[in-house]
Amino acid sequence: QLIDSATQNVDTVYSLIDTQVKDTLIDIDYFAANITKNMTSGAAGTDGVQKNLAQYLQLNPTILNIHVGTSEGKMIRGNLNAAADPKYDPRERDWYKAAMATPGKTYISPVTTNSDGVTVIQMSKALDDGSGAMGLSFNLTQLREQASIKVGKEGYVIIVDSDKNVIASPSVKPGDKLE
Repeated sequence: QLIDSATQNVDTVYSLIDTQVKDTLIDIDYFAANITKNMTSGAAGTDGVQKNLAQYLQLNPTILNIHVGTSEGKMIRGNLNAAADPKYDPRERDWYKAAMATPGKTYISPVTTNSDGVTVIQMSKALDDGSGAMGLSFNLTQLREQASIKVGKEGYVIIVDSDKNVIASPSVKPGDKLE
C-alpha cells in the first residue's frame, strides 16, 4: 500500500510537469509558425505582434516573458515593463543562437535563475520562415510548489533537468547541481 501511494504521488507530479511543458511547447510551435518577417519589420506589424505576446502573458501566469528576436537584431517583448537595453541584440544570446541552429526544434535551456532570482527555463524556437526566433521564460516556482508533496512517511520528490540541475527539492537549492 505504501508503494502504491508513493507511485501515485510521483505519477501526479509527472503528470503536472508533462501537461505544463507540453502545453507551452504547443504554444511555441504556434507562434513560430505564425509570426513572419512581414509582421516584425513594420511598426504596425511589430505593434500587433507585441499585443499578441502581451495577451499571451496575461493568460499564462507561468510565463514571465515572451519575445521575438529578428535576424536584423530587433527585439519584440510581450512584457513592456521588462528592462529594455537599447544595445540588446537577441542574435548574441544563447536562446536565439540555439533556436537558429536547430530549425524546427524547440530548445530548452538548463534550469537557471533569472535576474529577479526566479528559477526558470528558457524555451526558444526559430520562426518557420527563418527570419528570427521566439523565446519565453518559463517560471518553475509553481511547478516546484506543486511537487512539494511527501512520498510515504519521510520521502519527497526531487525534480532535475537533463543536466542534473535541481528544479524542485526540499534539501537542494533550485538551479544547483544534484551530486
